[in-house]
Amino acid sequence: MSLKKQSIVPSEKRNSSINESIHNIFIFKNSGICIYGKNITHQYNMEDNLISAFFTALRSFTEEVVGEKIKTIEMGKVKFVIIKKNDYFYGFLSNNYENIILLQKIADKIHSKYLKYIKKHCFHDNVEYIQDKNFEKEVGSIVAKIVEKEYNLDNENEVIDFLRSFSQSGDLEGVVLLKRHGKVIFSSMSGSELNNLLKEMNFHSKVQSNSILKMYYTSKTGRIVFSEQVEDLYYIILVLNPIVKFGIAEYYLQKVVNFIKISLSKY
Repeated sequence: MSLKKQSIVPSEKRNSSINESIHNIFIFKNSGICIYGKNITHQYNMEDNLISAFFTALRSFTEEVVGEKIKTIEMGKVKFVIIKKNDYFYGFLSNNYENIILLQKIADKIHSKYLKYIKKHCFHDNVEYIQDKNFEKEVGSIVAKIVEKEYNLDNENEVIDFLRSFSQSGDLEGVVLLKRHGKVIFSSMSGSELNNLLKEMNFHSKVQSNSILKMYYTSKTGRIVFSEQVEDLYYIILVLNPIVKFGIAEYYLQKVVNFIKISLSKY
């Protein structure tokens, strides 16, 4: 497999069978050389020489500034996340609301598979680029299995259908359903609106510390935000018009929470 010689531009091809929020995966050597790349959704095509240069610049800058093992740079609707594993770096181009915990799980599994691969095939990653169809399939399988594990399609489809209809209420300006670890299951908000909301709530850091059980506050834009954890599996977030009274907002929240609980009990 080799990366297509194109710029970082949207592509008309799409593959929704795995996950539409994770677009590209890369493996880099410590030197910055890209030794593997996979385009999952075909929404963005990236030149291998450009991505290597981009990675090297990003890694150098972030090491000087923060020295972290996980680095993120946001680029409009997408973000580039780099996760370090020993002497290797795993890069992900994903939607900007994709959660880091999920990407870490994928990086862990791919890293383990990669180490077995180079040992079995005596692969010299200082001079070689992986173009193995079997390795390609294994990476795709890793992503698919981890993503699918985040979903219980039977009850979640029922809940999503309910939320899609429920979100049409005139009092509601946004409805978001997330998994316990922050994976977005449904959102009636645009990608940028959702990203701004989660940033404002400091959502992902609270998820990692499991400090969100129930939350309500007035946002910077004056909207009312209600959220609650459901059965230690999901988080539901409602964004409401500022004129909605507290009791009505709580009624809407409990209506959704109760529906999710009933749906979960069926399966």
